[in-house]
Amino acid sequence: MAELLRHPLIRVPFRYAIIGIVLYGTLFLLLYFLGYNPLVIGRPWDFGFFLIPLMVFISIKDFKSNYNDGELRFWQGMSGGFITYFFLAVF
Repeated sequence: MAELLRHPLIRVPFRYAIIGIVLYGTLFLLLYFLGYNPLVIGRPWDFGFFLIPLMVFISIKDFKSNYNDGELRFWQGMSGGFITYFFLAVF
């Protein structure tokens, strides 16, 4: 299991999913303590439409640039995007 988590295709999307989770949690608590309902969809603070694609894009871009010598195969992009989105959705 530890060998699997060392692979860049797993590690990089997981890192950006953790960053997205922290951003979502921080915004949720900030809105809650400011007196707004953070669970209402369609409000100006519903930035999930922007944060999820941003985290997926950054994780794929980081993998392509830093670990794969500027090349990206279709399956690598799909796997990286799926792993990022999966961990964001679970947590």
